[in-house]
Amino acid sequence: MKVFQYSNTGNRETNQDYVLSKDFGQGISLYLVADGIGGYEHGEIASKIVAEEFANGLAKGLSLKDTTKAASESLKQGKYNLGVLKMGT
Repeated sequence: MKVFQYSNTGNRETNQDYVLSKDFGQGISLYLVADGIGGYEHGEIASKIVAEEFANGLAKGLSLKDTTKAASESLKQGKYNLGVLKMGT
């Protein structure tokens, strides 16, 4: 299968989207787009954190609920590390 990706910055100076495609083997793949929240800080970082945490959690066999919880915790940690109040995707 060929995978193509496209993202547009819109009216923003930086692109806050993160596009992830991961093949887990045995015909299982993940295609995910995370879009940074407008008006929040570091949307591009938030998008990458969440997308990669989803890929890692699912690769480890975690449930969707547990993967979502882990992604949320990673995002909170990233927000803390950067010292910002609002960061999301």
